[in-house]
Order: sequence, then C-alpha cells, then structure tokens
Amino acid sequence: MTIRHLLVHLEKSEVSAIRADVAIMLAKRLDAKLTALYAVCDPDVPGLASRNRYVFVERAAGKAEAAFRLHAANRGVEVDWVADIGANEVEVSRAVVLRAREMDLVVLGQSDPGSADGSVPEALIEHTVLHSGRPVLVIPYGGRSRGGRTSSGDCVEWQPRSEPSGSRCAATSRIGRGGDGVGNGTCRATPPCRGACQ
Repeated sequence: MTIRHLLVHLEKSEVSAIRADVAIMLAKRLDAKLTALYAVCDPDVPGLASRNRYVFVERAAGKAEAAFRLHAANRGVEVDWVADIGANEVEVSRAVVLRAREMDLVVLGQSDPGSADGSVPEALIEHTVLHSGRPVLVIPYGGRSRGGRTSSGDCVEWQPRSEPSGSRCAATSRIGRGGDGVGNGTCRATPPCRGACQ
C-alpha cells in the first residue's frame, strides 16, 4: 500500500498541534500530499442571530490555518486546507468520513477529556474507522513521549471494505518503522488482521 495522500483532522485544542506535527512528519517522510481538515461543531451555525458567533469560529479556523501553513512550510511540506463547521456532531462526523474516503491515511486524535468543549464529536474516531474504509492513525490525547516521537501506543485502525485483507495492515508497516520520529504503532483492524500485522 503506497501512502500518497494524508488527511489530518484539526480543531482548536492544544492536542491538535501534536496531531499536526505527526501528520507533517509523515507527509515529509513519505513524500505525500497533506490535507488539513478543520472540522468543529457549532450548534449556533444555522441561526441568523448567531452570525457574530460564526465569525468568531471562522477567525479561530483562520488562525489555525495560518499557524499550520507556517509550520508545514518551515518543514518543507506543501499542504491543502479545508474547513467544515457543522451545526451538530453528525455533520462534522460526516464531513470527516467523506473526506477520509479520498485519502490513503487519516490522522485523528483523541480529545483530552478534561478540556473537551463539545466542538469535536466524541465518537469521531469510531465513525471514521467504521465508515471511511481507510486506515486511521489515532494519536492519544497524552501526545508525545520522549524525544518528540509519537507514543508507541499510537494505533492504525481499519474497517476493511473491498481491499484485500493483506493490505489493511500495510499502513502499519509503512509508517511504523521507528527511528525517525514515528513510533512503532500497532494495527487494530475490525475484524482482526491475520498475518501481516501480528
């Protein structure tokens, strides 16, 4: 499995920066295209009276985009940016799943339970794994371990579709070689893989 296009989900939390770092490292290492998707819930989006609130959310997305583009440019990685602000969790999950279907690998992260504000659906990771048919690298909210590397507990999750069973774990072997800033991940496929990742 060749990884040519990555998607990273970003939002306004601090752990989002760790996710962006990992995605930029992977894109550079794999010489892959990287798309950042800023997707958050804002229940006030549909109302006309909430226009000021929506402008605030757009500004937060603009700041995140500028920081992400600068960080990627400093690492020599070209990126695309997409923002989807949904009125509810279903809209945000749908936006991430639909965009993920066009990618070779998706980078998502757990939300810090202590700072969750409802802007990211709690079941985003599960929905993406189950409905996108793409490998999903999950970054724990605990973030980085020593030396700027991702945690050894990072995981590629996969809900296979029509792809051959051997390829569902190929992403793990491709990104989990360690030694250059990317931890040795594990594969959790649904149903479990046989052979390639065990």
